[in-house]
Amino acid sequence: MILFIEGLFAGAEYGGGTALSMESVPPEKRGIIGSFVQSGFGTGYFIVALVFSALSTYFGSSMTYIGWRVLFATSIIPGLIALVLRLSIPESPVFEDMKKVGQVERVPLARLIRESGRDLMMALMITTGLLAVNGITFSLYPTILTKYANIGETEMGLIVAIVNLVSLFGVWFGGSLVTYLIKGRKLAILVYTIAFAAIIYPTSLAVLYGGWAGALIGAGVQAFVEAMIFAPLPAFLSEVFSKRYRASGVGVAYNGGLIVGSFAIPITLAISGYLGFLTAWVLTMFIWTVLILIGISFSRETWVSEDLILK
Repeated sequence: MILFIEGLFAGAEYGGGTALSMESVPPEKRGIIGSFVQSGFGTGYFIVALVFSALSTYFGSSMTYIGWRVLFATSIIPGLIALVLRLSIPESPVFEDMKKVGQVERVPLARLIRESGRDLMMALMITTGLLAVNGITFSLYPTILTKYANIGETEMGLIVAIVNLVSLFGVWFGGSLVTYLIKGRKLAILVYTIAFAAIIYPTSLAVLYGGWAGALIGAGVQAFVEAMIFAPLPAFLSEVFSKRYRASGVGVAYNGGLIVGSFAIPITLAISGYLGFLTAWVLTMFIWTVLILIGISFSRETWVSEDLILK
């Protein structure tokens, strides 16, 4: 129950926080700023992986009984920092203007479904596929490395930390490209997703059969390209929905995709019992990637120049 409540509030923060950040910057900067917003997850995961590796070394066999409790306790620190920052940040100019003219929706979800049902459906396909891929890579790396690649827990923690560090450069690089080279959020997500599909099989082989060096390189490449797909997501989701229900649209699209995409892990592990882990992993990654491609292909472009602005 406690984890459910924690997840409920954490999920709600994404919609409001993303809308707030994107409404506070001009359109031409949303690609790069959005990539920094999205990199918060990778930054947190990187820190947690380092802390886990250090605690695992310190506690040894007691990590299962004591160390993980210490790990959970350390989350109080970033939680308090986030709370202070959130309370000190003013509302966006867009929201303040809406309040002045009485445009704030009392039931934004109803209007969202009525006016942007198709946009929401496509967004859900994109986020479901992307967060499913994220689940069977980043969230599953610890299990993959220890159980299938036969790498020790301490080394696994270091590899996961480095891979998450690499992902930060991936999301920032993706955000830079969509700001200075690829003029279009939709186009950027499409290009990045095709690139990820192309590297799924060789990188998966490296992770499973390349030893610690192969695992680091394979997972690092996967993380870098996958993070690039995430880079335009905050700008894309914020721009595809009207300001009247933007926070709700972004929140429902992202968290709806997360809820469905979370089933990717048990699905992959269940299938691996019949097909073997490599085949199951590659197959499920590819299927979820195709779902992203379908969703983004049928989505509309949101902003490519001054002619298309956040309304």
